[in-house]
Amino acid sequence: LKLKGFKASPDLMFPKMMWLSKNRNEQFLKMDKFLNISDYLIGQICGEYVTDPNNASKFFFCSETGEYPVDLYSYLNVSLSQLPRVVCPGEVVAKVKGDLARELGIPKECKIIMSTYDALATVAGNGAFDSGDAVDVSGTVTSFRVVTDKYIVDSKKRFYTSKHVKENQWLVGGSNNLGGGVIEWLRHLFYKDEENPYVLMEKEALQRAVCPGGLIFLPHLLGERTPIWNPDCRGVFFGINRSHQRSDFSRAIFEGVAFSVAHIAEVIKEYDVNINSITVAGGLSQISLVNQIKADLLGVPVKQFKNFETTAIGAALIALKGVGEYTSIKDAFKQFCIHDKTYEPDLKNHEIYQEYFELYKFTYQSLEKTYKMRSNILKELYPKGINELIMTENL
Repeated sequence: LKLKGFKASPDLMFPKMMWLSKNRNEQFLKMDKFLNISDYLIGQICGEYVTDPNNASKFFFCSETGEYPVDLYSYLNVSLSQLPRVVCPGEVVAKVKGDLARELGIPKECKIIMSTYDALATVAGNGAFDSGDAVDVSGTVTSFRVVTDKYIVDSKKRFYTSKHVKENQWLVGGSNNLGGGVIEWLRHLFYKDEENPYVLMEKEALQRAVCPGGLIFLPHLLGERTPIWNPDCRGVFFGINRSHQRSDFSRAIFEGVAFSVAHIAEVIKEYDVNINSITVAGGLSQISLVNQIKADLLGVPVKQFKNFETTAIGAALIALKGVGEYTSIKDAFKQFCIHDKTYEPDLKNHEIYQEYFELYKFTYQSLEKTYKMRSNILKELYPKGINELIMTENL
């Protein structure tokens, strides 16, 4: 059975259900519902087990047809009634259950309104409503999405296509495995005992040139998702020489995070999707140098909000539209959000970064077989998996 536009990966719900069927079959057969964690929470709050089309896509729900793949679930002997009902973002689901409302002190008339998952809600919270608007939200991971007027299916299954909250628009992109998480690792590695470590690492990195001394960092500390989908790859510093110092590594790590975003953007552009500007949010967006590097690397303005918690803002805007407070989410956005700063690209740095970006990609490609070799060695040494490896390293 082929599903248009879908790929199988361990983070999705259907592969997890297959694992349960194979490894925990007794419990699997007793399941009443199969749910994302947000679907379960909604059910506990209001008694309705529902989800939105984008979360439902983790079950291989097709937004084009509005259906779950019946034949695929019959393979697992799973009824569609065991899956969450799909409702659109902004739709009122139900009221909070009476006993829960009393216990929590919530008004009994409080309504539960469907939103969508964080990486997509934040697109609305960042004001991306026009084709070519891009959003980079970097917490522990970085989610990068671009608004487009056309439905795209990547033949190589490198990125996702999801419904936007605005009618007849789509979001293309995905998430890497670490964004701000790499910077947190940098803090523990080099700045653990420093006062104001993030300020200091930015100050030191600013003193270094683009890719200092030809130093390149692959930020794949936990493998990588979009666009290379390789669980075996790991972080690499390439081009180290004896003159490199802490500040050089900091600069290279900032740039490596930006390179991973540029890699997602590049595969999206293959489908004639323009990227006119990027809005950044999340904890990593508080480091100005990272924003400037992204502007220089991608060659487009990068805009930053005063309030960087745009995921919560996006969910609120969807709810306000849903209850009729505003006629459109875009109108609601204009009432709540303003940009704080815009980072214009340095065209000289942009040219330099294009050469290093090619080196960044080639470095990864040249290591693909090496990554697999390493993975095979580890599997032989630690047949019980990563937990055995971690326990051994902690002894």
